[in-house]
Amino acid sequence: MSTLTRLSAAERLLYDDLRQDRLQHSDGAPARRVRLEQEHVRFGWLQAALATIGTSPSYSPAGLG
Repeated sequence: MSTLTRLSAAERLLYDDLRQDRLQHSDGAPARRVRLEQEHVRFGWLQAALATIGTSPSYSPAGLG
């Protein structure tokens, strides 16, 4: 596995907890196989999408359409 050199100390600790299944629910029960996902979204795309909010007839916030 490659080394993640750009993580802060806190991020590295969380990463290790995720890899070793050491996370727990608030009641103490183990949280097995937690999976995090990250998407790369270009900032220009985000700006353009945000600029259309409220102006696009097809736009509908989640749960309201």
